[in-house]
Amino acid sequence: MSGLRLIGGGTVKVIAAVNGQVTAEVSALYSLHYAKLFKSPVTLLHVVNPKDSIGAVEKSMENIEGIAGEQGVVTERVVLEGEPVESVRRYLIENKADIAFLQYPLPAAKKTLRPFFQ
Repeated sequence: MSGLRLIGGGTVKVIAAVNGQVTAEVSALYSLHYAKLFKSPVTLLHVVNPKDSIGAVEKSMENIEGIAGEQGVVTERVVLEGEPVESVRRYLIENKADIAFLQYPLPAAKKTLRPFFQ
């Protein structure tokens, strides 16, 4: 796998959205594997939301950071405020993310993901 490289050089901007749910944590673990292939850091992104448990979000980030450390992947935390979908969308665009690992409940996915692609 050492033959993988980003065309034009540089690193891949990998973003993993974390909301304290197990499914988001699993998605973030996939981001670590991806980032390791490209020797890139992972940004752990959370948007403050009254539906999320701050304790659960903190625990998820600690779990992800622990595994990242074991795998030699550097992480950074970014915490935003605002409406979650729009805040994540704006962050991805402004930071020119190459790939984002997101988790959405399946029934809401069609309705919720649509704004990301408009």
